[in-house]
Amino acid sequence: MQGNVEVSGLKEVSVISEVFKKANFQPANIIVHKRNLVGDYNRLARFMKTVLQLKNDNVTIVTVDTLKYLKIHERHHPEFKENATTLQQVYDDVLLLGDNTESSVLRVKSGDVYANNTVSKFHPDGLSRILVPYNDPVPLWVANSDAELDEEIYGVCEEPSYKLKPDAVKYKMTAGNIWNFAGMQSSLAVDPLLHQGVSAANNNEPLLVAVAEPMI
Repeated sequence: MQGNVEVSGLKEVSVISEVFKKANFQPANIIVHKRNLVGDYNRLARFMKTVLQLKNDNVTIVTVDTLKYLKIHERHHPEFKENATTLQQVYDDVLLLGDNTESSVLRVKSGDVYANNTVSKFHPDGLSRILVPYNDPVPLWVANSDAELDEEIYGVCEEPSYKLKPDAVKYKMTAGNIWNFAGMQSSLAVDPLLHQGVSAANNNEPLLVAVAEPMI
């Protein structure tokens, strides 16, 4: 995912504040700020699933207030202390996104949450969105020129779904990075990003993803 914005739709920014700038979306329709986070986010995901008593095939929304509550208990419970660094990072990220968007939360996904759902296909979102995936597997995305509307699925479902052209290149939203991408209903003068939801299927590690909706 290097280089030419006009080919891939990608814009890399070195400063976090640049992620939120509307001007960075032309001609790009996805912006990334790369980071190298340290810590075991799979362990944090398992911890969150246990503490919140999550079931499989489930997406649980965790607010910044809940994250703050979990942080308060660090001083009392060893298992909280073991996850203090990664929990602090997620808490800081959700706060940062909330300060720069309409809303921000953490999603904890367990099991195959997208079974028989068009989100498992390549699709655009209605609203623009920021994602911070913390562990694998991560969402995939493609250049708009590498996909075409799946007329058969679109005739059954209200939301558009896309199929890939031969030799299409799939890109990964690398874990730890901050990704901001255009949706169908945004005011951005760019095509909405086509991406694919992923599940923590077969009882693998639950997934942690910070999610925000930008004010654009």
